[in-house]
This record gives sequence, structure tokens and C-alpha cells, in this order.
Amino acid sequence: MKGLDTVSNMINSNKIYIEYLLFALIVIGLMPGSLLGFNVGSQVKSMVRPVTDFMSNSIVQFVLFVLLLFTCCIKKDTNLFLLLAVFLLVTRR
Repeated sequence: MKGLDTVSNMINSNKIYIEYLLFALIVIGLMPGSLLGFNVGSQVKSMVRPVTDFMSNSIVQFVLFVLLLFTCCIKKDTNLFLLLAVFLLVTRR
């Protein structure tokens, strides 16, 4: 189980950065296209399109799904589990 311990330690040491990244991508994914007559949403989305395209790749989605199962069943980390679940739902829109 040394490999599992290595993955667990890697997730624990970078947990806050993973949460911030997921939170930012969720907010950007749910941002409206126009805000008070300004086309802010589409400008922001066009700047982060390479990141969102990468995150919506099927291989990355599978890795995130495995991470979702890992945080749910092994780590029992509810915060990261909920962020991953919402992110996977947002990227499938």
C-alpha cells in the first residue's frame, strides 16, 4: 500500500491548491455571459479556455472521477469530494 500512501500524501500536501483551482473553475463555469450590459463572462471564459478544455478532456475527467472515489471512500474528505462532484457536474454542461 506504499503507492496509496504516496498518493494520499501528495493530495494532502496540495489539498488547498486543488480546492482553490476547483473553486475558481466552478465559479468561471457558472459565470453569466453578460453582466450589467458588459460582456465580462465571455472575455474571462476565453482567457481560461485552454485550462477548461484540458479539464474537460475525457482522460482528465476519468482521473478526477477516480480522485472523487478516493476522497469519498478512502480519505473520507467531504469538502474535496463535494468540490470534485460539483466540478464534474459543471464541466458536463
